Amino acid sequence: MTKYAIRKISLGSTLKYGFVLGVLLSLCPSLLCGLSGSWLVSVVYQVMAGWRDVRLEVLGQPIRFDLIDLLNLQEAVETLRVLDQNDWMLALLLVVVTCCLSALVMGLSANLLTLGYNALAWLTGGLVVELDALDTPGVGRPVRPQIESVERPRRLPAPDEPAPPA
Repeated sequence: MTKYAIRKISLGSTLKYGFVLGVLLSLCPSLLCGLSGSWLVSVVYQVMAGWRDVRLEVLGQPIRFDLIDLLNLQEAVETLRVLDQNDWMLALLLVVVTCCLSALVMGLSANLLTLGYNALAWLTGGLVVELDALDTPGVGRPVRPQIESVERPRRLPAPDEPAPPA
């Protein structure tokens, strides 16, 4: 049994694994975020489109006005219209952005934890682990026997065929 001390962990490897884990762990939530965001833009656009013709009755007299013009929301409604028309592109964009942000957060978090471990290992000597070689007989799982050559079984002759010479 051999003892090893883990005194330092590479920041590059933890950043790489943090990025990969961030993407993998955020695939389903990102898909949900993309579809929900696309749906929300569609609902907000439909609600704001209904503000074009607002009718109020004051003293029995109907008053009509355009709430979009009154609040100066023409650019916002136009932007929502374009996003609503391209809802699948918006959903895909939200999925990609959410995955990338999640990967960045997970990678940076992994690097922060690695910096903490490296500082603690510098002070204490690090974790000590005992390792066994798996190819040594009697340690861990049994060693697989080496097969040097395997002969193919001979084909049996058909009943009406003459037997091959031995």
